[in-house]
Amino acid sequence: MRVAVIVPSYNEADNISFVTQIIDKGLTMALKKFPEIKEAVIVNVDNSSKDKTSIVFKKTETSFTKVSLLTKGRPGKGKNLLAFLKNNYNKYDVFVTLDADLKSIKPDWILKLLAPFLDNGQKCDFVWPLYRRSRFEGSTTNHFAYPLIYALFKTEVRQPIAGDFAFSQKLASKIISHHIPKEAYYYGIDILFSIRAVQYARYSVQIDLGDKIHKPSFSKLEKMFPQVASAAIDTLKNGRIKPAFGMTKVSQSICITPNKLFLHKAEADKLFFENVAYLFKHIEYIMWLSATDKDRVRNILETGAILDSNFWSMLISKWLKYALKQTRKSSLQAAEELLPFFILRSVSFWNSITSMSCGEVESIIKRQARLIRNKIK
Repeated sequence: MRVAVIVPSYNEADNISFVTQIIDKGLTMALKKFPEIKEAVIVNVDNSSKDKTSIVFKKTETSFTKVSLLTKGRPGKGKNLLAFLKNNYNKYDVFVTLDADLKSIKPDWILKLLAPFLDNGQKCDFVWPLYRRSRFEGSTTNHFAYPLIYALFKTEVRQPIAGDFAFSQKLASKIISHHIPKEAYYYGIDILFSIRAVQYARYSVQIDLGDKIHKPSFSKLEKMFPQVASAAIDTLKNGRIKPAFGMTKVSQSICITPNKLFLHKAEADKLFFENVAYLFKHIEYIMWLSATDKDRVRNILETGAILDSNFWSMLISKWLKYALKQTRKSSLQAAEELLPFFILRSVSFWNSITSMSCGEVESIIKRQARLIRNKIK
């Protein structure tokens, strides 16, 4: 078996050596347990970082061979991953991709991500991670990506845009040979991978990796969500939408940490009220909502009520039908119409779960996913 561990990066000079050294240790562990691994490389695909990330990577001492590649132009995680896969998908049997900003990565992550391809003769094509994350992170996962895949493909992938995956050459071939949405070259790459996995993987599994700690993502929320939603719509338009092709091993893990520190509350509340003001001005121009729906939105905005799971599930179901049929607007434009509602839902959720237990928060997320599934089917 030939393995490539890919680390896409942009301005991660302060962390790339740490991640690379942990991967190196993990590959050593994997080789001892699985002698079937005949070749393994660590690949850094960097967006020509201004902080010389690639130089730091090349200077990092490892036991395994390192490969350094550069991409140019607008930075994008998807751009980096796809640049490597398009030229190398047939040179390796299994690919692992890990984010360059990881603080909590451990050597056994590599072992856990590779094991399903080597244990028990399973014809595994995709491995998702299961992390425990702060209740104040992962909004695009909790309120959009997770319920979307659950609703459309009838399989419960808890963290489909987690960023750290393992996949087979077969799945890599499916990804690069099918339509690749424009936004998948940026933050939309993970949802593309996950949708293709539920469409084509013979067997897939979710592996518990413990806590995930990385650089805060709140500042990217307004940029990230439309790209993820747009890539999801374009991927769905260019592939089959029916129950998952193969078997997905589902876990009942609680993916929330006990940490209750809402560090970005002030910024989140400010963003909430900015989007309330935006919707007051623009609600009439949102054509996928009925007059009754718009009155309900106004009532929420005027009374300061939270945007709860029930209302969010209605919004998602109506938006999805609109976005999948839309021809006059791009999928990114359609996603941007959902963005202010997504922000209201995210901040409402954060403010409502500050004192809850991990299990209670997880239950709300899963109950919301079921609501959305019932609305969409």
